[in-house]
Amino acid sequence: MFDQTDGNGAHSTVLSGDGIVLIPYVELDGSWTIPDAEMRKVYDTLVGEKLLEILMPEGAVKSAGHFLALMKSPANLPVVLYSEKNPAGIGWLNGLGRNSAFAHFCFFRSTWGRLTNAMGKKLLDYWFGFPGESGPLFDVLIGVLPAWNHKAAKYVRRMGFTHVGDVPMLGGASGSALFYKLRN
Repeated sequence: MFDQTDGNGAHSTVLSGDGIVLIPYVELDGSWTIPDAEMRKVYDTLVGEKLLEILMPEGAVKSAGHFLALMKSPANLPVVLYSEKNPAGIGWLNGLGRNSAFAHFCFFRSTWGRLTNAMGKKLLDYWFGFPGESGPLFDVLIGVLPAWNHKAAKYVRRMGFTHVGDVPMLGGASGSALFYKLRN
C-alpha cells in the first residue's frame, strides 16, 4: 500500500482545525486506523442518505462488507472526515499516475452548507501535500461526476476544479462530467 506517512508514521495522520478531523484509513502495525464498525457506520450513512448511488453510480457496492474490502484495497487511499467526533464524509484517491490521481469524495448531508468548504479544502491540502521524491507527489487531481449532478459540479468548481467536458454514457445513461484541479 502507498505509504501515507513521513517514515515515522506521522504524515498528517490527523489534521484538525475548524472543528474537522481527517483520519487516513490505513493499516498500521496490523490494525486499521478506523475500526470496521466505524467504517460500517460510514457505509450506512452513505446508504441512508442516498449518497452511495451518487458516489458510485455503477451500483457495484452492495454491502458494508464489500465497501470495507474496497476501502482496504491497496488501490485506494481513503480518509474519513469527522466533525464533533462523528463521521462527516469520506474521500479517497485511486488510479495513481506519475503525478496524478482520481479523487473521490462525499460529505454527509448534515454538513452541507456549513462545513463542506472547510472539509474540501482540508482534503485537497492533505492530498496535494503527499510527499514525493522531489516535492509534492501530485500535481493534478481528476474528478468524475454524474453529468446531472449540477450541485456537485458547482461545488467542485468553487473548490478550484476545472470542467473539461462531458462523456456520454460514462458511468450511466446520463454520462459523466470530467474535472481536474492543479496543485496551487
